[in-house]
Amino acid sequence: MGSAIQRTSPAGVSAARFLLRASQATALLFVVSVGSTFLPVSLLAPGWQHQQIASLVNNGVIALLALVLIAIAHALDPRHPRLKLLRAQYRRWAAAAAVGYLLLVPLAIASLAGQIEIEQRQVLGQREQVNRRYDAMRELITQAPSAQALQQGLARLEGPVLGSADLAEPLPSMRRRLTLLLEQGRAQVLERIRPVDPARRFLLLRDTVRLVVSSLIFAAAFAAGASHSEASGSLLGVVLRRSAAIRHRLHAATAKRSGSAPAQATEIIDRIPVRTRRRRRRIRNS
Repeated sequence: MGSAIQRTSPAGVSAARFLLRASQATALLFVVSVGSTFLPVSLLAPGWQHQQIASLVNNGVIALLALVLIAIAHALDPRHPRLKLLRAQYRRWAAAAAVGYLLLVPLAIASLAGQIEIEQRQVLGQREQVNRRYDAMRELITQAPSAQALQQGLARLEGPVLGSADLAEPLPSMRRRLTLLLEQGRAQVLERIRPVDPARRFLLLRDTVRLVVSSLIFAAAFAAGASHSEASGSLLGVVLRRSAAIRHRLHAATAKRSGSAPAQATEIIDRIPVRTRRRRRRIRNS
């Protein structure tokens, strides 16, 4: 009786209405915070996917706070029809959020693999581009019919500039010298193209682990706040109750099978006539 009066007290009603508005504002803040990172949209880019996952995880506490505030408001004023409706709506959203955060786990792993693959492709692409350019210049040096043709070809390929002293040099000697300088330049350029920094890759891996673990925690939290109806409790509670019921049935079936053998033996003994049992005892005693 006292709890009913407390729930319908003016202070409780006022606090419930305040928490209702706070919950709606918090939910709107979550939508704005997450939505602001979606533009520009690039669904197939692993970096964009990682950014969205990080945004959902980093702002997950805001959505969870909105769910907690509406639950407290409903507890303070359970008779308010709008609170009851919004609580049911929030619980449906919580069930969807639980599934969504679970789906973020494989997406975060795929995003990590995609970013590593893109970085490796960029390094390989840069090396191939350098090799193609220097191979073209080397072929030009080998096949150029004259020093003037070689000078024009190198200018087209943005290679070394030949001066008047170079043009006065005999063509075979100039080819050998330019080939040597070309290979030295190739080695220097390829040396500057280094693989991805291991420290940066470790940071990316660590951030992905954080996102995966946080997603699992948020999925469990939203599942605990979701429900099918007012009487069914949370979605997590429903799963736990059903699991306990299944374990109880398995235990009862196992106990029934283990206890059936002694019961059958007792039943067989009871069926033996009393005279026959007495005769067997006298034979054993003699």
